[in-house]
Amino acid sequence: MIHYFYHLELSPKAQVKSPWECEVVHVEPSLVLLARIYVLAEKYFIEGLKSSVMVSFRNSLERELQHPELIEACHIIFKKTVEPAGEKGLKTVMAKSLADKLEKVKKSEMHDRLFQEIPELTFRVLKEVPAPSSPIPHHINHCLMGGLFH
Repeated sequence: MIHYFYHLELSPKAQVKSPWECEVVHVEPSLVLLARIYVLAEKYFIEGLKSSVMVSFRNSLERELQHPELIEACHIIFKKTVEPAGEKGLKTVMAKSLADKLEKVKKSEMHDRLFQEIPELTFRVLKEVPAPSSPIPHHINHCLMGGLFH
């Protein structure tokens, strides 16, 4: 966090590195470290640091949905942060990432366990699931709007 105050960016230890940016082929950030940084940034109202962590977290989940530290990071985020209604924080980022890849998530035992342990995450993922792309047929819409009761 001190690195952030001096340089207004995450420290190299917490940043996501692309394979072409480093010598090691696969370097992932610690989701637990990012979650803890986010908790501190929220506690001390450091909005820029919160944003940087959310971007790193989202990028990491886009690459690896079954990150080995995901469960522990979720517990930290959902127990130690508060996200008021209307605000989009790390809880929303996590829920959106999981909702966007719901077909993969539904097949994963790790995510099943995660949803059982953290009901708030389950609720948020359901809220973030995209609406179906096909419109409701006219005859069904008519029934739903009370067409049968007239």
